Amino acid sequence: MTYKAAKLVDRKHKLYRKYKSTSHPAYAKATRDAQYEMRRAKRSFEKKLAKNIDVDRKSFYAYVRNRARSKPQVGPLVSEQGEVTSESHNMAEMFNQFFTSVYTIEDTDNIPTAEPLFRADDDQKLLIST
Repeated sequence: MTYKAAKLVDRKHKLYRKYKSTSHPAYAKATRDAQYEMRRAKRSFEKKLAKNIDVDRKSFYAYVRNRARSKPQVGPLVSEQGEVTSESHNMAEMFNQFFTSVYTIEDTDNIPTAEPLFRADDDQKLLIST
């Protein structure tokens, strides 16, 4: 919001507190002015984001993501027994069971050793000096 738009919104609020009516002509004019300035500021901000997309993609896509109407949502989930679950705690438990069944715990005691690739004498190795 620009400084001018903020001032117009403050003026609108002051007029409402003064007249306690949304139908008063001074309040109606202040509302129109504030709405016009807010729309102009928003349009200007969006144009600036679009103009700078080559330089600053992060802010552009953050704004687009924020303005998206649909928010990603998980669920409801169907268990292996066919029960439908939409509660957060139960869905978290179902995900936990699934991921623990998919991933295995590595056996670190029986790690195989690799055979050395270099099969010549030690004096033929390349020496790295620093």
